[in-house]
Amino acid sequence: MSFSEDGNEEDRLRVIEVFQDIPGIRAFFTTRVGGVSEAPWNSLNLGDHVGDIPEHVQENRRKVRRLLPANARIFWMHQTHSAVVAEIAEDTQFLAPQEADAEYSRLSGKALAVMTADCIPVLVADVSGGFIAAVHCGWRGILGGIIENTLKGAAGSAAGHLAAVIGPCIRRDAFQVGPEVRDLFLNRDVAFSAYFTRDSSCEGKFLGDLPGIASNILRKCGVADIRDTGCCTYSDPQRFFSYRRDGCTGRLAGIIVRTR
Repeated sequence: MSFSEDGNEEDRLRVIEVFQDIPGIRAFFTTRVGGVSEAPWNSLNLGDHVGDIPEHVQENRRKVRRLLPANARIFWMHQTHSAVVAEIAEDTQFLAPQEADAEYSRLSGKALAVMTADCIPVLVADVSGGFIAAVHCGWRGILGGIIENTLKGAAGSAAGHLAAVIGPCIRRDAFQVGPEVRDLFLNRDVAFSAYFTRDSSCEGKFLGDLPGIASNILRKCGVADIRDTGCCTYSDPQRFFSYRRDGCTGRLAGIIVRTR
């Protein structure tokens, strides 16, 4: 994976390229760099539900759209921290966003987009062609089975042929939770205790490793090729939006499309 830039010096959009080794796949994660939105959404805000000027959001989305093949259409989601998965099929209408927290497709030209500002964006691809997915993994969605539900759509793809990449998200050092959240994870799988440590700075609180938990679930679902950008949204305000850090802020996106 690597950073790439598009545009002139004054208007440069910066994204994190992933899956460059998989033929027929175009995938990347955006940063907050290179858009037209003003503070506190500066500058490449892709969320149309966070109070930003609608025309600015549309211009930012147009900038991102130019990074995709000419025939590609982006399918955005209305995300609610659910475990609902939508299939983008040949007859899926390009109208209102799907109310879902993950979407998958087996068709070329269908660009799948997931928006985040601390939650985990996961992109999945079948390295032999076919299945792609974009998944919004907040802690509620992870508990609800959003990853497992998404990979059910990969039926017919050999699990060993699936690759997944974890995008910019909040990391263990910044994700403080109470014991009630930790207990919810342990009630699901006691092995998840390994992903929580006591926060020495605040009695009774824990630090949770959500990317670690997501990777654990992906492995249990048979995904052997798991990659991670390693980027922390909370600790890098120059490159990433973070809801937990800033409250009123923009949204990043992870986007994947089959090009053939």
